[in-house]
Amino acid sequence: MKKEFYVAGPQGAFIRCRVILIMMICLPAFLNLSAKDITIKGTVTDMSGSGIPNAKVSMFSGSVEYSSMSGPGGNYSMRISGIYNGQADQFELGYPHPNPFSFAVHIPFIIKSTGDIIFSVYSYSGQKIREVRFQDISAGSYRIVWDGCNDNGTPVRQGLYIYALTFKGTTLAGKIIKAPGYSAFSSSTMLETVMLPPVIPPVNQGSGTLSIPVITQVTCFGYYPLRITDIVIRKDTLIDFVISRVQEIPFKTQGDHISILTESGYRPLILKGINLGAATPGTFPGEIAYSISPEMYDSWIRRMGEAGFNCIRTYTLHPPVFYEKLANYNSRHPYDPLLLFQGIWLDEVEDAGNPAEYNLILREKAFTNEIHEVTDCIHGNREIEFRPGKAYGQYRTDVSRWVAGFIIGREISPREVELTNSANPALSSFTGMQLSIEDGSATEVFVTKMLDETAGNEFRNYGAVRPVSCSSW
Repeated sequence: MKKEFYVAGPQGAFIRCRVILIMMICLPAFLNLSAKDITIKGTVTDMSGSGIPNAKVSMFSGSVEYSSMSGPGGNYSMRISGIYNGQADQFELGYPHPNPFSFAVHIPFIIKSTGDIIFSVYSYSGQKIREVRFQDISAGSYRIVWDGCNDNGTPVRQGLYIYALTFKGTTLAGKIIKAPGYSAFSSSTMLETVMLPPVIPPVNQGSGTLSIPVITQVTCFGYYPLRITDIVIRKDTLIDFVISRVQEIPFKTQGDHISILTESGYRPLILKGINLGAATPGTFPGEIAYSISPEMYDSWIRRMGEAGFNCIRTYTLHPPVFYEKLANYNSRHPYDPLLLFQGIWLDEVEDAGNPAEYNLILREKAFTNEIHEVTDCIHGNREIEFRPGKAYGQYRTDVSRWVAGFIIGREISPREVELTNSANPALSSFTGMQLSIEDGSATEVFVTKMLDETAGNEFRNYGAVRPVSCSSW
């Protein structure tokens, strides 16, 4: 079967990437199956069809990478051995039950190789209250039984808690609610083995051959990295890739419009946008890390495109899967992609009785770190460890070619403006790399400095600059 993928070409144009492959049948990675060697070959070219040398073509199956470098004519070839066993280090998390609970809660999971499991519980404010390490656990199905107690053995209060399981560097998390009941706690926190019936692998009708998905990536200096997360291989396969050069200014403001760089120059866009929040009905914004499933992101993005939208605005950083799904959708809709206005969130006031909490100048360091983090993530260049209340994970998909601008901040309150200005009366000017201000208030200086940091940081680290804006009341 032939599939076509599109990536951004020079000056913002989109070009076709041809992939010839076989339709997918899911392979349970924990089964002990053997596989013959598979040869993958093809060419890496630019939009004119010229071969690109020294491009690295990689295919990832679980934690295993197979790679090849393209030659002078852009040709590459790689041999894959034992690929069916490449996903052994993954694990799956089930739904906790009962939830809400009063006596104890069971959290099921499956691991596909031997390793340590770390179980942690956090209060909704982010304080770690319980951590247990289970060492050298064999591959199989298990459940954690939490007795509702902290590390001191004291029953925790009723309320919402965040749990996290970490296995070989990957963390999965969710929420649990402790409710009133007849018993305050169970005997202990423990790990129990769960017996499951055997799983029979699906078989392709006709050939009986198993197929597996791989994550494919093509990288070359000076070109946008191409990352496709849904390619499937089954036998010797021909895959040709087309990649495009990085643009310094892919988008810019032009009069009353945001303009995109095309082959014929900058073209103004009529923006038809939609906001994408951080959680689903019935959950809190702080549950962004797990409240939206990959299937839901996939469906939402597809339906946004079908409804006629051409851009999405996010308030904050979303989990890595959102950016993967957006890149997959845009690669298949080259002439009407969904552009992204990426939000960079300014943390809210936590202690309303502390006047220093309202002084924006004292937040510069933390907000600068947030700006750097989000910029790295949209370039597919950041790994964030588990943290309650915020997105985390491995950000490997570069979506910068579709980011039309950054919108920093949030609804800054009148009291924050008043206290920032009164606490810093002498702060009235700033001169930065991209932006400057004279005869302004301290709040205006803070906003200008953070906007300059947003634009300047991306230029320093990635050689690109794009429109920036601030969200406020």
